[in-house]
Amino acid sequence: MCEVCAAPLQGRAQRWCSERCRMQARHGFPLHPTTPLPSSTVQADAAAVTVAAMREMGRLGAADTALVDAFLGLAEACDTKPLDAALWHQYMATERDLRAVGGADADADAADAFLRYLRGDDDAPPFGGA
Repeated sequence: MCEVCAAPLQGRAQRWCSERCRMQARHGFPLHPTTPLPSSTVQADAAAVTVAAMREMGRLGAADTALVDAFLGLAEACDTKPLDAALWHQYMATERDLRAVGGADADADAADAFLRYLRGDDDAPPFGGA
């Protein structure tokens, strides 16, 4: 029987049924899929703080609700399955997308202001002199 998960040993295995169980025994944290992981909400808490800060800065609006929900959901999923690399990849990609929303891109802001000036919009800032 495997020393970690009690699965039957096959072949020449003497102590562990898999590399995952050997690593768990060596490092002392659960790696086997049947071993429950400790409950933690580290990513969910951090994601909630990030979203709150971005809302406070005015960088998130109603149009960003789907992206925010995906980000918060993936954060919870990463807390539930911290060893799932694909989940972490999706979470990090969603975080990058979220941080790009409403960013203070000075060039884009200047180009937008200049286009409003050229169109003669009332809210266009003054450009140039004389």
